[in-house]
Amino acid sequence: MKVALLKNILPPYRIEFFRELSHLCDLRVICDAMTEPNRSWTVDPSTFGFDYVVMGESGKLFDHKRKDLGYTESRVRYSGRGFRKELERFQPDAIISAEFGMRTLAALRFARGRIPVGIWSEGTRHTEKQVKGPRLWVRKMLMRRASGLWTNGAASLRYLDDLGRGDRAVAVGITGISTHAYYAAAQEMQERRDEIRSAHGLTGTALVFVGALAGRKGVPQLMEALEKLDQSDVPESSVILVGEGPLRDDLAALAGKLKRIRIILPGHQDQRGVQELLAAGDVFVMPTLDDNWPLVTLEALVSGIPQIGSIFNGASEDLAAREGVGCFLDPTDREALTNQLESVMRNPPPRVPEETVHWARDYYSPQQQAQRAHALILEMVERT
Repeated sequence: MKVALLKNILPPYRIEFFRELSHLCDLRVICDAMTEPNRSWTVDPSTFGFDYVVMGESGKLFDHKRKDLGYTESRVRYSGRGFRKELERFQPDAIISAEFGMRTLAALRFARGRIPVGIWSEGTRHTEKQVKGPRLWVRKMLMRRASGLWTNGAASLRYLDDLGRGDRAVAVGITGISTHAYYAAAQEMQERRDEIRSAHGLTGTALVFVGALAGRKGVPQLMEALEKLDQSDVPESSVILVGEGPLRDDLAALAGKLKRIRIILPGHQDQRGVQELLAAGDVFVMPTLDDNWPLVTLEALVSGIPQIGSIFNGASEDLAAREGVGCFLDPTDREALTNQLESVMRNPPPRVPEETVHWARDYYSPQQQAQRAHALILEMVERT
């Protein structure tokens, strides 16, 4: 069975999932671009192992503003040109299109009811709060014409219900990383934990943040909490902030002021570097204000490190129910965030139980993702 998967870009964390899916069907991934100017990672096409086409569109940068959350960030919008022609060349038996935009419109125009078109949606009520008026109408119209859905978890499923999902076939849990490789690396690096901590000069409880050093990730709220804690009698602690972004200079300035809390800014790290720093840490911190299902949350879990997360993280509901993952709070509640940071600095929590780690490693593996995704495609075809 020939399946076309329409995407904006080919991020490295999806490659193994696409490869596994290609073992179950004749897959062709068609995307606007290989990567985007606001992304810090690169991909090596020689490692893909699946059929793909890159349209070569550069896209148009625009400012995405969330006044209610107090941040603005650069994003890329694509026109969707060329997808219909590529579909004509490939002649798929089924199509999956990422999100409710021009690619999905192109897929439906090509399909004309002859073949099923599914939508891969990751948004939540919180992340999509500003989608109103004509844009919301378009999404509901596309939902009415969709044959099935891929989505992340409970929060994104509720948003699909709001759009009128009804009894459409849906595959939940279409998100993940190379969990088995991450788990193996974490096991190896735990044996070198003391060595890694010494190399980075870590003292006391070590908190690890991984992501853009920007407002959307809750970095201002984290900075405010750390500054307040440094003025208390909190034990000496370390905070590693992995990544780059517009607030790096502010963090460097704060690092120069703090006395009891050491801030370390190692910059952007490759996968191996992130794994090392997670192994050195005691608690993962992600006070995001707005995220679909950030995969670094899963990286921390598979590494066995408990976390202080955010209720605005679309993964929070899926993970919080599992034993020992950590806590998820409202990062705009400054007192709650400060108190939780102080609590772990004084009394570091135990590592995540192996049973929970093994569940995450297996359920979110590329192999199980691909099986769920393929089952949904088969159901769409059967219903059409």
